Amino acid sequence: MEKIFERQWNEPHFKKLINEVPYFAIWDDHDAGTDNITPQDTSCRKKEMFQTARKSFIKKIFDRNKIKSDTRIKNFRVGHNKIDFGTTEVLFGDKEPLDYSFEVGNIQFIMLDGISSRSKTTILTDEQFISLETKFKNHNGLTILSTGASLALGSAKWRWNGSRYKDDYRRLLKIIKNNKVIVLTGDIHENATVIPDPLGNPSVPFFELVSSGVALGNGEGNFLVLDIHNINSREEWDVNFQHYGDSMKSKHKQKEGVILIPPTRQ
Repeated sequence: MEKIFERQWNEPHFKKLINEVPYFAIWDDHDAGTDNITPQDTSCRKKEMFQTARKSFIKKIFDRNKIKSDTRIKNFRVGHNKIDFGTTEVLFGDKEPLDYSFEVGNIQFIMLDGISSRSKTTILTDEQFISLETKFKNHNGLTILSTGASLALGSAKWRWNGSRYKDDYRRLLKIIKNNKVIVLTGDIHENATVIPDPLGNPSVPFFELVSSGVALGNGEGNFLVLDIHNINSREEWDVNFQHYGDSMKSKHKQKEGVILIPPTRQ
């Protein structure tokens, strides 16, 4: 696995991309090892794989962006935009989740680690939920919540995955349902656009854009582009989205459009 990832990081075109374009990332199962791997796997081989992958991910993502363990980051820039980490504490031991957040203007980005603490019945820790509650409570603008597994779709989804993650899913909904939020995820090997039920079904009260994965598509790649505009002082946003690549999930195949956040004007 380590050799495979090293080949990917050193592929000339990919290497040029990550060296020249600012990026942030959060990991998921295939970044950590085999399919649906968790730190609770009892196999010694999988435990070793998980920890090796974790160290590699930290080095490639966090060290590159100069985010160091036990530090508070300020004045970080992406392009011409100042990235304000505020008082976010970044802890990267062997067990702490690799969560982090930052702001660009009045947009809050939350990178949510759904792998480091995942078990057969839970995805996040109590500490992660408390941190999420605080971040949403202290932010009035738009939030982009990015995590690995889809909330609404796929075999590893939070919602309706048997009864395994139903408690975590409901707890997450309580946090995000009354906030201005767009969820960005992957994992399902397809693109998808999940729109809240027009009849008001409370089971999916959020917009979710799924982009997975970049190597799929008929030679053109598979990726998602967002163009976000703050409309006025009433804190409304137009979010233009465009899925590239043909790997669209059949029931959620809206490839482009505009999302208004909040969904309706008063």
